[in-house]
Amino acid sequence: MEHVLLRVCDRDRDGRVGYDDFRKYMDDKELELYRIFQAIDVEHNLVLHDYIPVDDNVFNLGYEIA
Repeated sequence: MEHVLLRVCDRDRDGRVGYDDFRKYMDDKELELYRIFQAIDVEHNLVLHDYIPVDDNVFNLGYEIA
């Protein structure tokens, strides 16, 4: 797990994940998740319902939907 974190977070490739590296990674992920949420919020009211039309685009993002 730590090798994956180092690979994706260590932006300056110094072999360490500093707070700034980690914060940038988390901010990017938060934006990505918000965009996914917007894509499946069919009524555009910030509420997800049980009839969400999940298309292939969501699965192509690499997330498992359970």
